[in-house]
Amino acid sequence: MQLELEKNKLYAQLQEIKMIQNMSKQKLFILGRINHSSSTTLSCSDMYPIREKVQLKGNMFHLSKNAYKKRIESTQVALERHSKALDSISLVCPI
Repeated sequence: MQLELEKNKLYAQLQEIKMIQNMSKQKLFILGRINHSSSTTLSCSDMYPIREKVQLKGNMFHLSKNAYKKRIESTQVALERHSKALDSISLVCPI
């Protein structure tokens, strides 16, 4: 009984996802002003990863050391930028 309820719940979720996917596809066709029918398919042939996978060779902590060093450098730049004294302040009031 419990398995049947779980199966029905998962089936309902699947139907909801399919409906959302279909609505998104229709919106994409409408926004792209693409003539669409039930046989229209979307495809992409020039896909490539946005970033390379991290490969840790040799020193496993090299990456974290570099990240820590960059974080310290950016914090130092921010401190220098915010610690400068102001020469003057001008207020402009629109009339």
